[in-house]
Amino acid sequence: MKEIIRLKPVFKERIWGGQKLKSYFGYHIPDKNIGECWAISAHKNGACDILNDHYKDENLLSLYEKHKNELFANDPSPVFPLLVKILDANQQLSVQIHPDDAYALEHEKDLGKTECWYVIDAKDQANIIYGHTAKTKEEFLNKVKNNDLSLWSYQNIKPHDFIYVPATTIHAINEGTFIYEVQESSDTTYRLYDYDRRDDQGNPRDLHLDKALDIINFPANKVIQETKEEKNDAFEMYHYVTNQYFNVNRYVIKSKATINFDTYALVSVLNGQGTILGQTIKKGEHFILPSTFKQQDIDIVGHLEIMVTLRVY
Repeated sequence: MKEIIRLKPVFKERIWGGQKLKSYFGYHIPDKNIGECWAISAHKNGACDILNDHYKDENLLSLYEKHKNELFANDPSPVFPLLVKILDANQQLSVQIHPDDAYALEHEKDLGKTECWYVIDAKDQANIIYGHTAKTKEEFLNKVKNNDLSLWSYQNIKPHDFIYVPATTIHAINEGTFIYEVQESSDTTYRLYDYDRRDDQGNPRDLHLDKALDIINFPANKVIQETKEEKNDAFEMYHYVTNQYFNVNRYVIKSKATINFDTYALVSVLNGQGTILGQTIKKGEHFILPSTFKQQDIDIVGHLEIMVTLRVY
């Protein structure tokens, strides 16, 4: 495979969604509350179709199953391990928590969800919920039952911020944020609080307090994340996080940048246009650099901003 693997995004309607995916990236989406773009996904709940002619009848789920060795460095994960999304939070998302791998596999037959967010855009004074203030389970339950919003820890955010959200961290994206997300390939979420919202049939949305209480830490853990920067006349590179699943970076390319990897890479173009391996790429496109290119210097040329996630295992 000497081409980049181009993907067709999957769009998800959400009660808290909007239309920014159309206005910002020019995506053709329904005139509904579209909250999520599953940009690089092989999850059974929304696998991206492959756009390359060579694999035109495949989606990423089947491609991974059939070609794991040659395209994905013989990744040991039984399912494609990562999922890249873009989230349009036109309203607050529910306050939620995700399990780790062990709990999710036992209770949900799914992967856990460690994730991270790059803030593409945010309204003035936007914030997120990250963590909680309770010292004990009893204090936590009392505040939940009394709708005491002092339970949640709030953090102000602005464009270009990066937030790392390990599994078992309470969190919520709030109104007016447009976020690029890299996560484990999981669709398991436990809701703790949902502002008494109703679904299309007028029913309260399900909460999952019992399972959430199994995995909440008391008191809340604090995660320290530091961004490493490299800047020169040709590009700027921001390295955000490396863990046991992924290595996430952002490049602002002024003329040329060179990347190199040991497994395979997931790439999204947030702005601009250019070329990679002689192939044109532009804003709003998402693709995979398969392991046929591993340990090679790959030049990205042009004026563009990209997210590059390297698979780690």
